Amino acid sequence: MHVLKHTQVPTLKQTIHGIVESAISNFSPGQVKIMGIRWKARLDISNTRYILVPGTAVNILERRGNTLLVCPTLQGIVEEELSSDVPGRIKVMGVSWKTQLCVPNNRYTLTQGATVAVFGRQGNTLFVCPLNLSLVKLEQ
Repeated sequence: MHVLKHTQVPTLKQTIHGIVESAISNFSPGQVKIMGIRWKARLDISNTRYILVPGTAVNILERRGNTLLVCPTLQGIVEEELSSDVPGRIKVMGVSWKTQLCVPNNRYTLTQGATVAVFGRQGNTLFVCPLNLSLVKLEQ
């Protein structure tokens, strides 16, 4: 299995995500679903052998006609509790990063061990959203 390097973290421009509906590889297009709409998709990672199975989260890199170019969404594990107004730290592929939770209000806290999707980076700070909602605390 090929692992993305931390220098390949998506930029802030790449915040659109989709879910793989039918398998996608470098050599065979598949389908992704974005907000209920299915799109033809191709994997945009050269010189590697990837197969993205249904249910995999992906970043949408660009649109070419009716086909989207996608790459796998980078995931991390919360090391230090974080909320919308208090930054924390996550570990992505063995590297600890400063992180900011991007949820619209300040009522959510991610606890240690929660899985997050990285969808942007600014300097040394990664922007994340939760993947495992069972580890999200809702503040009253």
